[in-house]
Amino acid sequence: MGPMAPTIYYRPPTPMRAYGAVFGVLWCGGLIVNIIGAVVGGSWLAIPVGLVMMGGGLFFIVRMNRLALIAEDDVLIVRNLYRTRRIPRSAIQGFRTGNPGMMMPFGRTIHVLVADDSVVTAEVFMSSGFTRRGRRRLDERLSPLREWLSQSG
Repeated sequence: MGPMAPTIYYRPPTPMRAYGAVFGVLWCGGLIVNIIGAVVGGSWLAIPVGLVMMGGGLFFIVRMNRLALIAEDDVLIVRNLYRTRRIPRSAIQGFRTGNPGMMMPFGRTIHVLVADDSVVTAEVFMSSGFTRRGRRRLDERLSPLREWLSQSG
C-alpha cells in the first residue's frame, strides 16, 4: 500500500462566509421585527409566513457557509447547497473547469467527472471564475485534485 494522499479541503473564502453570517443575522432580525409588528398590529397571518421565510433563509445561509470540496483518503466529498455527494476515488474519471450552470451565464467552476457518466458541480468554487485572477486560482486548484486522483490509496 502506498502513502496516503494528503487531505485537500476547499471552502468559500472567509469574506464570503462572514458576509453570509452577517446577512443571516440581518435577515432573521428583520423578520423577527416584522413578526412582532404583525402580532402587535393583529395580523396573525404574518406569523407563519415570517417563520417559513426565516426557516428558508436559515437553510440557505447555513448551507452556503458549509459548501466544501474535501478529498481525503479514497473519498471525494462534494458538499453543495442541496446535496452532499461522497464519491469514491475509483469512480472519478477526472476534473475540469466549466460553466457553473444553475442559470448563471458567466463564471467558471470545477466539475467532477464520474464513471457513471454524470458530472458533479463543485458549488464551492462558483464565485471563483468571474475575473482573470479567479480563473487562474481555479486552474491552480485543479492540480492538487488531479494529483490526489492519480495517487492510489
